[in-house]
Parts: sequence; structure tokens; C-alpha cells
Amino acid sequence: ISLRPADAGRGGFELLLQNSAKSRSHQVTLESRLLFAHARVAEINLLGEIVREIPLQGDSFTTELAANAIQKVLIWRSPGD
Repeated sequence: ISLRPADAGRGGFELLLQNSAKSRSHQVTLESRLLFAHARVAEINLLGEIVREIPLQGDSFTTELAANAIQKVLIWRSPGD
């Protein structure tokens, strides 16, 4: 749904994904050399806490979106990257 700068403390970006299907989950793969090169990706909760780190495969990642759900994803680079 959206991509916006993350809070100043962590930096990076927050990506908001939505699955509007009411009864089934969907697996999505997102690819971007610009956003994901040398980055780390994690699912975060509404408080911005990391729920799980999502492994990158090159310049892409795959995640499962639950039925009728919104998922927040944090994209950031470690210092020195």
C-alpha cells in the first residue's frame, strides 16, 4: 500500500503490504536492486518491534500475507553498509 521513511532512530523505510482476499493467504515476492541491495528486511508489529527477520535472496524477498491482513515490513542497512 505504501512506502515511507522509517523513524529516525532506526532509519530505512517501512513498507505496508495488504492482502484484501477475505479467505486465503498470498505469497508475494518483491524485488528492487535500489531498496534491497545490502539491506536487511524484517516484519514489524504496530509498535515498530521486529517480529521476524525476512531473508533476502539477492535483491528480493518473499513473504506470506495472511488473509485480510496488513503486514508492515522494515527495510534498513546496518551501519557501515
